[in-house]
Amino acid sequence: GDEDAEMPEADEEEDASADEDEEEGGRGSKKARGVAKDKTVTKKGNAERKQAMQARAGLQFPVCRFAKALRKGGYTKRLATGGAIYLTAVVEYVTAEILELAGNAAKDQNKKRIVPRHIQVAIRNDEELN
Repeated sequence: GDEDAEMPEADEEEDASADEDEEEGGRGSKKARGVAKDKTVTKKGNAERKQAMQARAGLQFPVCRFAKALRKGGYTKRLATGGAIYLTAVVEYVTAEILELAGNAAKDQNKKRIVPRHIQVAIRNDEELN
């Protein structure tokens, strides 16, 4: 009795669902039910998964496009998801860094838009990027 009170709420829900599965008498029904929920593929669900990959990584750039480019490039036979996420993060970081410097260069010239000249000036003036 006291042990159940100390357990977190999530565990109680899992225990309750496990008890329900045992009452139904289905062999492995809990596992099958979980897989069925995860494997449901609809157009809406598919779009959410692609969005979720970059959202889970906390990125703005599309991870799936980088993964597709890596696969089609013929660089390797096998590609882990972490590789595509890492590449996406690096490209996003470098892009953000350049855009920040270019924005500062545009601001110095009292311009509200970044033009290619601002990007060039920003890269040339930066020690690490030059």
